[in-house]
Order: sequence, then structure tokens, then C-alpha cells
Amino acid sequence: MRMQAGVSMWKKWIYRVIIYRGILVSQKTRSLFADHLIHTMDLLFARPVVVVGISGFAGGTLGFHYSYLFAIIVFLLILLSLFFLQSICLPDPDTFRTRVVILSLAAVFGIYSLSLITFQRTKAGRELQTAISEDLYGESIYNESTNSEFVNSESTYEGYIISISLPDETYKTYTLLWKNGVKVRFGSCRTDLAYGQHVRICGTISLVPEARNPGGFDQKMYYARQGIFLSLDTYDDNIFIKKDSSVIPGLFEKLELMGLKLRRDITSMWNSVLGKDDAALLSGMILGDTSQMSDELKRAFRMCNLSHLTAVSGANVSYFLIPISAFIQMLSGRRRIRQALVFVFLIFFGFLTGWTASVTRALFMSVGTLFSSVLMKRHDPVSAMFLTSCVLIFNNPFVAVDLGFLLSFSATLSLFLFAEKMTEYLAFLPGKGAFSQAAACLVCTQIGMLPWLILLSGKQSVLLFFTNLAGSFLSEGISLLSLPLSGFLLAAMAAPILMPLVKILFLPLAGLLYVLSEMAYLCSEHTIQALRLYSVQPLLLFSISALILAFLLPRGFLSRNLRRIMCLFLMAGLALQIYSYLNRPMGTVIFVDVGQGDSALVILDNNMSILIDGGDIGSGEDVLIPLLNYYGIDKPDITILTHLHSDHGSGIIELIGAGRVSDVLTPCILPGKELSDLFMMEEDNRVNLHSIEKDDKIVLSSTAELFFLSPQTLREEGGNEDSAVVLLQIGSTGILFMGDAGESTEELLLQKQTVDILEKYADFIKIGHHGSKFSSTQVFLSRLSLQAAVISVGENNYGHPTAETLNRLAEQNVDIFRTDESGAVIIEIEKNISKIYEYSS
Repeated sequence: MRMQAGVSMWKKWIYRVIIYRGILVSQKTRSLFADHLIHTMDLLFARPVVVVGISGFAGGTLGFHYSYLFAIIVFLLILLSLFFLQSICLPDPDTFRTRVVILSLAAVFGIYSLSLITFQRTKAGRELQTAISEDLYGESIYNESTNSEFVNSESTYEGYIISISLPDETYKTYTLLWKNGVKVRFGSCRTDLAYGQHVRICGTISLVPEARNPGGFDQKMYYARQGIFLSLDTYDDNIFIKKDSSVIPGLFEKLELMGLKLRRDITSMWNSVLGKDDAALLSGMILGDTSQMSDELKRAFRMCNLSHLTAVSGANVSYFLIPISAFIQMLSGRRRIRQALVFVFLIFFGFLTGWTASVTRALFMSVGTLFSSVLMKRHDPVSAMFLTSCVLIFNNPFVAVDLGFLLSFSATLSLFLFAEKMTEYLAFLPGKGAFSQAAACLVCTQIGMLPWLILLSGKQSVLLFFTNLAGSFLSEGISLLSLPLSGFLLAAMAAPILMPLVKILFLPLAGLLYVLSEMAYLCSEHTIQALRLYSVQPLLLFSISALILAFLLPRGFLSRNLRRIMCLFLMAGLALQIYSYLNRPMGTVIFVDVGQGDSALVILDNNMSILIDGGDIGSGEDVLIPLLNYYGIDKPDITILTHLHSDHGSGIIELIGAGRVSDVLTPCILPGKELSDLFMMEEDNRVNLHSIEKDDKIVLSSTAELFFLSPQTLREEGGNEDSAVVLLQIGSTGILFMGDAGESTEELLLQKQTVDILEKYADFIKIGHHGSKFSSTQVFLSRLSLQAAVISVGENNYGHPTAETLNRLAEQNVDIFRTDESGAVIIEIEKNISKIYEYSS
């Protein structure tokens, strides 16, 4: 009976396959598929520059992320697939030959972009290995020689300064052109370093460091996208300017330097009629120079997704061309003269703003529009965009992976393709079309930027959408007003009697700048808990975006079937999203890399968060605030300060100052030798201190609890042995936080009542006192059944972690994770398994 049932089941499946195959290969289906494939190929190859441009982007992306061999194989497979698709469309011989030529050009251009990027990366790695081997050899030479100018001659690097970051009050980042064309970044506070200088630097060369914590700035990827893979750590006194020779700036470099000086002069001019903050914001929006903007304002713009307003883009160019065109119209009625003057302005504006990738793209497109109108030919903005990208990638292949350029390019492309259709869908909005056009532009740009926002761990919400919409209107008004008003201000500089009138004229501009900055501050406080795009399944994001695009396509077979397919993908994405939510970790523990200090963040599946310690001075602003923002945490639900040492509590004080912590649990509620500011804040009612002691317990959820195992009495005025020892139990897994507790505290923990809990629940341990030899004794470790140990440590003069502690852990077969080597260490606790991994590995 079972055999017959099995045969019957197989017959049913065979019949289904035959029926489905008949449908798939039916004449109607094949005809429709062939027609639309031919139509798609015709559309693609109708713009040859688009095919070549896409090839450049693809080659650059593959070369940036993968090895040369793997990248070239994948790239060639993509081209072969495209060749196969266009060949089965059965074009006529002339069309076929034309497309083969286009594909050949695309292959050459893509391989060019791919090869240059991989070659630059390989060359940097080779020079680094050579420098390391020479440095090791040089140390042995130095030990037998007398003192010299440097620590050792082999750690000296010579080259030419080829770029300088935007001016800052104290610190600048420089690019050194090292041997064989390798670029190296270094920083300095010196004011006598300039473009083209031949310098000799003593320091330590290494790879550019990557992000050490979630939400941290990833220097490695940022500089790699500029073709810089190496970093040189040095001191100002170890930089020597050589007088023998230098790079002689060419005409382009001289104009860039003149543009930099002019930016400073214009900012200084604005400072005379605007407040310092308003002038700094205007400089960022109009000139792309954000160096004078306060860190708080930069952070507010970043949190509101408004950072693009402070990066000069094509929108700025378009806004400026309106008053410029009107002014030039007044000067001359001759069309050619007007076009020539507009062209000169565009070139001038490029040098003024430093020729950023997005500005260069916009200027090239504007120039292309001018040439098209001169030649009396129809201007194709899509082809102009890809032609511009080809020119930029040919000059510098790293443009293909520059996120600023990709954001600008994708947003503009989406705008050109879909803005008109989107405006029709939003025609119901009030304002006689003004709001519908603005909303359509914003929606289209957001769709275009979505892939890169995900890559940047972007966030989105209804509030952010309307904030961006309002910001776009304000930015347009500011851009339109700034140019003519700056002209009046320049005239007033020559005739000071006009200055009072000019200050009055600047009041509307100052009002717009004030409204924009206040809106950013206000909205940033409410966007911390916006939807994090990285937490959404990629398939779900892709299907939503593609579904929106399908409705923007012309009605027909393609759009209709694309909608159906995307609906299936949408359901699959929703299923994956629901599955991932239901199977999310019960708890996540992030041991934060705060250098020589301690800090850990716990996030439970009920969204409750616990912060244990906050690291040393600077950790709150530089590490913890970005970390909390990354996870969408406004204030931790519970903040614990284990004891009164600066390397555990200074970061918490900074969080209190930023309004991100209002209550602190600590066993040390009386002032000790350190952290006096904490108790001053308590007196000012900026924070509430709550006492904790041994045997206290906090129920966090149905599956999580906090146990306080020590101290019972304070013995050191908030010193090491007064540390709160905390056991976090999530399900059947326990994590033991030792603070700076040492041997005497460990002896007390081995008492009967406490040791039973530790033996049962302690699976992971945060080693006490950064791995000091006076903690983590053999007796204590032997009573625990540990899976892994985490040592929170950074560069120090104490020898932490000591060899004795590491050896004791090794004898117990405990896996060791160190924040100085791994960056943040993250434990994800699920129902039946716990995973521990290194963030920077």
C-alpha cells in the first residue's frame, strides 16, 4: 500500500512538471519573453555610454572588494552572459557587430578600472610588508649603533604632501605620496605643512584601522575608497621638511589652492554679517567646508539624514545657475556669450568647492547641457550622467566606489527616470503642484540612495522623510539667496556705508539657516529610535524598492509581470523578516573597545538595555554615543558603575552631560578619590545615584536576571575591591562581570552560597582588572566552567594583560578574546546556543 501511494505521488509530480514545462515553453510565452528581451536589449544598447559606464562601475566594485583573479573571472562571466543574451535576440549583422564593439569597449573599460584598483591595493600591501621587514632589521642594527636623529633609520618615510583635509582649528589629515606612487595618510597639528612639500617622517606605518565598535567610524573603508590603504602614526616633532626639492604645483593645483584661500575669505566675510554658527552652516552648504561647524550640529545633521545638505551637489549647481543666468541675461543678450559666461562660472565654482566627485559630476553634466544646446541637439541627461562617470572613473577608478559620488549619482539617476511619474501619483498633495513635485523628487532620490543608505547602516522614518522634505525647501531658499546677497556684501566691503543695509538684507537668510539648524537639533532627538535599515531583511528592502519602481515604469507586460514577481519576493521577504524576528537572540552583550578601560552594553529581546561601566575620558562622546545611536537606544534602561575609577566611569559622566543617562546604580554612592564630577552632577540634580550591594537582584524579563554578588561592604573608597561583581543570566547562560575585582574579592565569591551560583551559571567572564596578575586566580578559575573569557584592555604601561593571567586561562582551556586585538567582542545568546565573535576580525 505504501509503495503504491509513493508511485502515485511521483506520478502527480511528474504530471505537474510536464504541465508547467508546457506552459513555460509554450509559443505565446516564448514569444512574449523574446519580444521583451529584444526590447530590453534595444533600450540598453541604444545608449552605448550607459553600457560602458555600468561596466566601469562593475569593474571598480569587483576590484575593490575581491582579489584580482576572482574579480576578473566574475566580471568576464557577467560580460559573457550579456553577450549571450544580446546574441539570442537575433539582431541584423550590422547591429550585432555594433553591439560587439560596445561590449568590447565595456570590457576594456571595466578591466581597466578593476586592474588599477587591485594594483594600487596590492602595491600598498607589498610596500607595507617591505617596510615591516626593513624596520625589524633596522632595530637590530640600531641596538649596536650610536644614537641618531631618529629612533631607527628604517622607520623613516619620505614623500610629498599631495593633499590636505579641509582646515580645522587644531588638526589636519595629510596624504603623503610615498615611493612607487603609494598614498599614505598621516595627521598633524603643525601649521607649516603645505601642498607639495618634501617631508621626512619618523613613525610607525600600518594598515588604516577599521571600525572597532558597532556604529564607529570605519576609517579603513573611508580611506580605501580614496585609494589610501596605509596609515603613518607619528608626532609633530618627528616631521621634517626637506628643502632640497618639492612638488611644483601645476596650474590645476594652483587654482585649487586659490580656491581654498577664497573659501576661507568668503567664510570670513560671512562671519561679519552672520552669527558664527550660521556662517559655519552656510559655508558647509554652499562651499562644502564643514570644518567650522560644531560637532553637535554635524551630529544632528547626520542623525537626521541631512548630511547631504552640507556636501555640495548638483542641486547647489542648479540653484546657483538660476540667479547667475538671470544676471548674465542682463549683461548680454547674445546667446553664445551667455553660455560662455555660464561655462566660466561653472569652472570657477568647481575650483571654489574643491572639485568633489558629486560637484564634478554635476558640473560636467551642466557643461554637457551647454554643449548640447550649442550644437542644437537634444540633450540626454542619462547619457550625460554616464559619460561624466566614465570620464571621472578613467581619471580616478576609485570614483566607482566613492560613496558620496554613488549617493549623488543614484539619486540623480532615479530623479531623471521616475520623477515625472511619481509627481503624477502625488498630484493629490496641496500647493498647486509645488508640494507634489518636491515630494516626488524626495521619494525618487530616497529610492535611488536606498542601497547605499543600507550600506551606511542608514535609518528611515516618517519624521525623517518630512524632515528631509522641509530641509530640501530650506536648502533651496538658502542657495538662491546666498549668491546675490554675497554679491551685495562684497560691494559693501568696498563701500562700508552700505554695511548696515546689507546686514538687514541678510536677515531672511539668517532666519532660514536658524530654522534649518534648529529643525536638525529638534528632530535628531526623536530619530534615535527610527527604523534601522540594516535590521530589515535585504530581500524585503529590495522587493519594496523594486515594487515601487515597477509602478513607475510605463504600463505593459514588463511592468505588470515585474509587479507580480516583486509581490512574491515581498511575501518571501516578509516571511524571512518574521522568521528572523521570532528567532532573534534572547540577548546580545557587546564588550565595547574603549581602550584601557571597561564598558559593556547588554540588549535583550524585549529591547531593554543595560550599560555596565563607560570607559575613560572621551569614551562617552567618541564610542558610546555612536554605539547607542547605532542600536537605536536613547537612554540605557539601567546604567551600572562598578566602582569609582576614571577608566570605568568617565564615559558615563560624558553620557550624563549629553542627557543620555539620568540614573546610575553603583555600590559607591559616597565620593571617593576619583570621579568627583559625578557627585557634583548629583548635587545639581542631573543624575540620580542608587545604591546596590551584594544579594540585590533585578528581574529584566521572563528569561533574564541581574545578580549582584559583591561587595557586601566598601573597603577602598570606591577602589578595585569595591567593584560591583555582576552576574547576568539570560536563559541558561551566564556572563560574569568582574569590574576591577582582584584576589580578595574572588576569595569571598568562593563562599558556599555564591560559588554554587557561579558554578551553575557562569559560562562567560569579563576578566577582572584588565588581566592583572592579581586577579583571575587559579583557584577561582578552576571552580568555574567557562567557555570563553573577555579581557577589556588597551595600550597601557601596566603590562595588562599579564602573562600569568593568560597562562592561567590557557591551563583551564578557556578561549581568550581581547578588545585591543579584536575590537568589540560580541556574544549573542540564543535559546540553545551562544555565539561569540570579534567585531574587527
